[in-house]
Amino acid sequence: MAALTGLYGSESNQRMSLRQAVMLGTHGEQRRALRLLTTAPAIIFLEDERHIGLVRDLSSTGLFVYSDFAPTPGTELKLTIRITREKNKTTLFLCTGKVVRIEDSNNGAAVGIGLKFEGDGLTEAL
Repeated sequence: MAALTGLYGSESNQRMSLRQAVMLGTHGEQRRALRLLTTAPAIIFLEDERHIGLVRDLSSTGLFVYSDFAPTPGTELKLTIRITREKNKTTLFLCTGKVVRIEDSNNGAAVGIGLKFEGDGLTEAL
């Protein structure tokens, strides 16, 4: 565990233990809904702007997506997400949600956006 310290800077033993527990799957989930880890392309709409995103995880209550912009918390976003269900079969899903968390980028990396669903949550496009 001490060998990982250099990757994350100086951290407490408690924080390092938490990271290890999360990686090994022995840490209990703190969210209200089960998350589905995924990699799914998305188009994010903010009023008249359009951004490209990459969804990291989904749940019944929200999602986390990486993109090239940093909306302020409380901002409403609309997303179109392409999810591969079976080999060579994809489905488009739509959702609207409010930004609840931003993870700032470091040195040009993508910005992380936590989104809480509004309305019907994730719905399949017709």
